[in-house]
Amino acid sequence: AREHATLWLAFVESPPPTIFYADVPWLPIERDELLCEALGLPGGAASADATERKRVHRAASMRWHPDKFSQLFGARIAASDYERIMERVTATSQAINTVVRGSNH
Repeated sequence: AREHATLWLAFVESPPPTIFYADVPWLPIERDELLCEALGLPGGAASADATERKRVHRAASMRWHPDKFSQLFGARIAASDYERIMERVTATSQAINTVVRGSNH
């Protein structure tokens, strides 16, 4: 979680003038346990209480919601990578919702 947070902070504080797919510090969405670990829920979302899940979800949504990401970085995204980046941002947002919110039920 710290590694991703450090990479994200560096990206936000000094984004490249033109953002390409490889420039974005992507969360590992391929496996739920890796995503939970990167989000700061090393025991999985089910092991965290509702307050912690809500905090994690809110923070992650501020980074990865497609509208928010586009608002913050859209003007810098390379036209050649725009669709690919926004597809991955959307997939990341959906994975976060599934992993973090899905544990509430």
